[in-house]
Amino acid sequence: MDPAACRSACEALLSGLSALCATCVTQGNAWLFSKDHRSTGAGTCSGYAFPSVTMTSGDGCGDSCK
Repeated sequence: MDPAACRSACEALLSGLSALCATCVTQGNAWLFSKDHRSTGAGTCSGYAFPSVTMTSGDGCGDSCK
């Protein structure tokens, strides 16, 4: 991914969030790793993702973003 596009997407996502929520989101972001669609077992990096600001379980930031 283009670093400038990633930064722009991150800044747009964090705009208006509390500091605690923004910290949770930025510390929880990660590259997604998935198997290919043919289920050959080969893995691939499928993109960059941010945690949910509403989900309170798993990797979500819902508790920090109330």
